[in-house]
Amino acid sequence: MRILVTGGAGYIGSVVTAQLLAVDHEVTVLDDLSTGHRDAVSPGARFVEGDIASAADVLAEIGPWEGETTEEMFKFLAEARRQGSQRLVDG
Repeated sequence: MRILVTGGAGYIGSVVTAQLLAVDHEVTVLDDLSTGHRDAVSPGARFVEGDIASAADVLAEIGPWEGETTEEMFKFLAEARRQGSQRLVDG
């Protein structure tokens, strides 16, 4: 499955990215690095530096995968900001 992880350079997003790669998903990480770190992104993931709020710019950079659209999108950064990181992890 092709998956876009927003906020993937942060703690939660980077851990989930690694888990997705471990089960053979194709992962693209989108992060503006305002709180995340580039070196936290798993080497097997494609990294795009950008802000999800600039959707047109992001879509132009990411583009479709072989004519397909992203099948899933994880919005960890927005949820972590809304709920707080610990609550997001605890469920």
